[in-house]
Amino acid sequence: MECPKGHARKQNGIHKCCFTCEICPNGTFINTTGNPYNCMNCKDTEWSTEGSTSCNLRSVEYIPFTDIGAILIIAGSWALVVLSIAMSVLFAINYNTPVVRSAGGPMCFLILGCLSLCSLSVFFYFGKPTTSSCILRSLPFILFYTVCLACFVVRSFQIVCIFKMAAKFPKLYTSEFQRDGDYLIGGLFEIHYVSNPVHHDRPETIQCSSQPFLLQNYRRFQLMRFSVEKINNSTNLLPNVSLGYEMFDHCSDGQNFPGIFKLISVNGLIQPWAEPQKHQTTHSEVSKVIAVVGPFTSTQSLTVAPLFMTDLIPMVNYGSSSSFFSKKAKFPSFLRTVHSNKNVIEGIVNIVLHFNWRWVAFLHSDNDYGYDGRELFLKRIKDTTICLAYAKSLEDSTSYSQMFKQIELQGIHAVIVFAPKMTAETLIMSAIQLNITQKVWIAGDAWSLNKRLPKEKGIKNIGTVLGVSQPVVKIPGFSDFVFSTKSKTYSENKQKHRFCNQVCNCSDLSAEEILSVDPTYSFPVYSAVYAIAHALHNALQCDSNRCNGNITVFPHMVLAELKKSNFTLLNQSITFDEYGDPTYGSYSIVFWNHNGDAEEIGFYHFHPSVDFFINNSKIKWYTNGEVSPVFSFLC
Repeated sequence: MECPKGHARKQNGIHKCCFTCEICPNGTFINTTGNPYNCMNCKDTEWSTEGSTSCNLRSVEYIPFTDIGAILIIAGSWALVVLSIAMSVLFAINYNTPVVRSAGGPMCFLILGCLSLCSLSVFFYFGKPTTSSCILRSLPFILFYTVCLACFVVRSFQIVCIFKMAAKFPKLYTSEFQRDGDYLIGGLFEIHYVSNPVHHDRPETIQCSSQPFLLQNYRRFQLMRFSVEKINNSTNLLPNVSLGYEMFDHCSDGQNFPGIFKLISVNGLIQPWAEPQKHQTTHSEVSKVIAVVGPFTSTQSLTVAPLFMTDLIPMVNYGSSSSFFSKKAKFPSFLRTVHSNKNVIEGIVNIVLHFNWRWVAFLHSDNDYGYDGRELFLKRIKDTTICLAYAKSLEDSTSYSQMFKQIELQGIHAVIVFAPKMTAETLIMSAIQLNITQKVWIAGDAWSLNKRLPKEKGIKNIGTVLGVSQPVVKIPGFSDFVFSTKSKTYSENKQKHRFCNQVCNCSDLSAEEILSVDPTYSFPVYSAVYAIAHALHNALQCDSNRCNGNITVFPHMVLAELKKSNFTLLNQSITFDEYGDPTYGSYSIVFWNHNGDAEEIGFYHFHPSVDFFINNSKIKWYTNGEVSPVFSFLC
């Protein structure tokens, strides 16, 4: 008996004549003349169906690269790869911006990288296949597509969870810009800034959160929040009274008025003609905002101050140092915890006189702050040996190469830079790039403690940097507050309470990043909030246990108490003179050492008496000696 065609014999028992027949599976064949008992495997290049007696040669079919469908798919893949790479570069350049951080930060690069690799694996599906191409077309695509999809799912889950939790537990997800209380302090902080003038065809406010981010101002914003929290936790200051705040991102000189109107309104209405003593008798008819902290720059304060001055709402400012705010006829309710430009200029002039430099340049910002500084400088050097050889305002269109040529032609080696941080950074970076050398740079307090510039490559080549700075005062508990507050989630999407320019997109910032930036103006912010709290404490006739709840407090009552301020804060006696300027504090004289730090080398005390000192031995001059370079030109 023979087996049917395509069947192999399977022996039963000990005799070969006893067998059963089994059909050969796919990929095998039976050679009945050679070995009728075993199904033989076909070669890799061959194939067979079930029950075959021979193998057929495989014919390779594939989509060539020249196929129109393949060309379109490959072009689309290349476009996706290029787009992913471009997005990665753009994200890398703007890595520290809130937009990138809120989008996922490092996760963005993982998603874009996986998208690129998924797209590249498409190429292996076309052309004549090989063993390696078959592996590369499947495994990488499955792996990278899975990772990419997982990242999308995780990020979506995070966002959905945050919004769901914010809706269920609104108290846990409050806005950083608002805190309710019996009395409110307004806060104006330039968390974002308008880098270029914005032109509109119709009247509209500006969305600050779409503008470049200023981390150092966000730090000051957090410092005000911390100050209010600390006062509320105090048992001695404002007992049984809660203090709150209403803060705004004040990024523009002239397009941030909705926030200002909110602060000066009562129940959504502004009535500048009302007589508060006669017409406002109940608490609901009185604004809860008793004072305002900020804004930061002199130009910003000059723009909004008249609106607060009308109703004598106190403005306790932490950064506007222009001298004209001391004119009480124009600014009757303006006080400040930062010293006037007059004191800063006095410190700068003392440095120049100390080293007997006579031939100097004065570079200043093209705004109220800068022009005020130049005017004060000219008045101060009138009867001295100092000669102003060159003065220039620093504008967006300034040609730094032409400016430095003029300075070189006039043989000027001492350059005073009286400008805000960003303007000074642009100037110094230009000096590095243009290889400007052998200069002594004297920095104003707005940028003398800059964290970035002293560590820039090439900074040593430009010469020696000295400066006048506010003393760095450590605020106890602030670091712990920042770490704890960054572990919480704040909702910026609660439409019920959200107002114009109360959005930051700062949730992805780490506590370390916030604490590492320039600490200048920290104590002025801290002392401004405490000055308002002490004034309110006195207006409410508080003792150590409770305050008088029967007193209706108006902003002008808080102003009257502010003018009489006299309390101690971190070993400083906080008082104001008749011009609303602080009568306490001092300045440090700093030198940018070769370790990239602003090292304190002296001081300038002006209260209660004037005292100026510089330790010359601590300065390492660009001349490689320890003696200051001599600039002895005569006017």
